[in-house]
Formats: sequence, structure tokens, C-alpha cells
Amino acid sequence: MRAFNEKSIVLICVLFTISSFIFAQPEKNQGENVLKVQISRDSKIQLTIKNFTKTNGIMREVLGQPIYTMEFTAKIQIDQKCGTLRGFYLKDFMPFEEFENYINNIYYAKSNKTIFYPAACINYDGEVTFEKTERGWRSTDCKLTGYKIISNDLPLSEYTAVGTIKNFKLVDGVIFLYMLSTKSQEVIIEINDPDQIEFNGSLSEILKVGVKIAVIGQFKDSTLEIGKLGLVPKKIIRL
Repeated sequence: MRAFNEKSIVLICVLFTISSFIFAQPEKNQGENVLKVQISRDSKIQLTIKNFTKTNGIMREVLGQPIYTMEFTAKIQIDQKCGTLRGFYLKDFMPFEEFENYINNIYYAKSNKTIFYPAACINYDGEVTFEKTERGWRSTDCKLTGYKIISNDLPLSEYTAVGTIKNFKLVDGVIFLYMLSTKSQEVIIEINDPDQIEFNGSLSEILKVGVKIAVIGQFKDSTLEIGKLGLVPKKIIRL
């Protein structure tokens, strides 16, 4: 009886080991490593995986071959200034210098472009497919199935001037914003055509005394007051 019990225990252990090998699933870090390899292979810019979460797993057999699909969501950070015209997948991004040269030669590109700045984050949905081998699970495919831009903030270094609105007035159809810049000098921002300027928020939200703004534009001598520094803006952002 004792021998029988010992044999039974050994048999159970063997069966448990075999079943564990057959039914074990790929670990989350295996899926993340596959995505890292794909980023290194396909992306022309520097990207960092900030978070990788397994959301689902599907086990099936194809012609007797065990196949496992790991669905995931991944937060990916962009580590350099870049741009894209076609989409937001790995092969679509171009380093900014290359992107700038590219869009300058394509007429329609200026209206379709998207520029990303360092530390921008995109949340991707995707899936990794594995097949079972004698040495364990091996990846056969990795694809991104959807995306959502989480953040893409323009760094202060990109602005021509940053400061607080002191006053504003309308003169002959031109809006003049008086801004005390962070360099402790007064800058007059000349807005000739509000419709041609990209505002972050409505104009009524920006035209308030005490509002902190950042401006991208071109400096010139003010036409309103001699000796004052003027700025013709292309973009005004409320901070």
C-alpha cells in the first residue's frame, strides 16, 4: 500500500509538471520585451515604454500548434522632438530635422502635420502573438491596434517670449497686447488678424490682464510706440 501511494504521488507530480508546461501562459514581461524589440527595429526616433499592462489573453490551437495572443495597453514616451504626417505608429515618426525638410517640399503637408515634443506620451493598444515550442513561448507577431495622445506639451524653450499681460487695446483694427516678459522687459504683441493665429483657447480667455501667456513669433520694432520691442505672433498659448 505504501509503495502504491509513493507511485501515485510521483505520477501526480509528473502529470502536474506536464500540465503546467502545456497550459502555462507567456508572462507580461515577455510581451513587453517583444514590444521593446519592435520599437528598436521599426522606430527612427527615441521612445521609452513607461508602462505595459496585459489586458487579456487568448489561448487556441492552430493545426495542433498552441497559440497564445496577449492583448495589452502600453504608455510610450517620446524622447525627442519629431513629427508625423501619416499616423501615430512606430514607422510614422520622423526626427524633426528630417520632418521639417520633408514638409517643406510637400504642399499639402503643412495642414496635416503633427509635431511632438520631448516627454509627450501616447497610450497604445496592441497584441502580441506567441507560439509554443520545446523551449517555451516564442513571439511571431506584434501589432499596435489603436492609440490615444495623453500629453504633448510645448516646452518653454520653444517659445519666443513668456510673460503676463499688463494691458491691451485696439488701435485701427489691430490688437496690441502689452506683456511683461520673464526677462523683465515690456513687449508689445501686435495681432493684425486673429483668424490667422493659432490660439490655445478662445481669444476672450486670453485678452485679460494678469493672464500668463507664451508666444511664438518674430520680434521687430513696435509700430505703436517708438523704441518699444514688438512681436508679431504665430501662436499664442495661455499658460
